[in-house]
Amino acid sequence: MNEVRLGIDVACRADHRASLADERGEFIWSSWKFRTTTTDLERLWAKIPTVRR
Repeated sequence: MNEVRLGIDVACRADHRASLADERGEFIWSSWKFRTTTTDLERLWAKIPTVRR
């Protein structure tokens, strides 16, 4: 995997949602719900695979 793209749907009153796609545009995972807390943001960061160059 060379490149990933993270898309985030930012919500005001509900959970945010994130999806991650590979370089071909195929979803690795999608609709992951999270809030803007340190714990949730750390979990989101941990879900993103390490990209090799």
